[in-house]
Amino acid sequence: GIKDIFVDDDILYVSYLESDNKGGYNTSILKAEILNQLNFTKFYSPKNFISSSDREFAAVQSGGRIVNYKKDSLLFSIGEFRDRISAQDLKTDNGKIIAINKKNSNSRIISIGHRNPQGLDYSKKFDYVISSEHGPAGGDEVNLNLDTERVKNYGWPISSYGNHYFSNAAPSGNHKGDPDRVIKNAPLYKSHSDYGFTEPLIYWNINPAVSEIRIVKENINDAEFILGSLGYDNPERPDFQSLLHYKFNLKTNEIELIRRINVGERVKDLAYHKNSNRIYYVGESSGVIGFMDLD
Repeated sequence: GIKDIFVDDDILYVSYLESDNKGGYNTSILKAEILNQLNFTKFYSPKNFISSSDREFAAVQSGGRIVNYKKDSLLFSIGEFRDRISAQDLKTDNGKIIAINKKNSNSRIISIGHRNPQGLDYSKKFDYVISSEHGPAGGDEVNLNLDTERVKNYGWPISSYGNHYFSNAAPSGNHKGDPDRVIKNAPLYKSHSDYGFTEPLIYWNINPAVSEIRIVKENINDAEFILGSLGYDNPERPDFQSLLHYKFNLKTNEIELIRRINVGERVKDLAYHKNSNRIYYVGESSGVIGFMDLD
């Protein structure tokens, strides 16, 4: 499946699920020059492939978001396919946000301890990364990285404010949590900082299924961002199928919700047009493209 499409001047990047033809999968990137005909070549492949024979293998936990990063690189998010402990393994790309050089495809890790980061943006002006990711049953997060030269660890699967799914979740599609389920090497401690990890900027006990994230305003002290959410109609999930407009302080991490706009669509992608101060969204429920003025 195609995970993301990113246009950088005259180059088109596409992230997708790649197979090793042995039942293993991971998230890779192709690129092509934008001409009358697109001739794709391999831009980046991960360091390993995750076996689909694992009973809890989940291809949807694959990340795949691409954004520009500094002058010569891309940022790329990669999920852990429910191979949980790989998110803490520095020898793999899974459960990471990485930087990839556009010229030679060399990569380095920006942050680890991610489950399924599907929202990603970078502030070129102030050099910080903001990302959003799906938690298990509860524990959706927005994470802020103010120091991109040091590898940050966001804790998954050691720490999370959610609970593991029931053991039959992958084959059955069950998204209910089992607070009594214990998994070796994935204890899901409810504190991050107590175990040496970075606390999320925001987390939810009931997941809105957070998706794309876009910075829309920033200065040296404050920034604002728009967060999209997926989810399905449920009175216990007030943030589902919405655009969530937040403001946060870059010095203190204090955050406030400015407004919540329920658009009645599973919001998959966002684009910000700075000149008009308008956010565009793609609703995958009906295939609609909508917009919201931020003035």
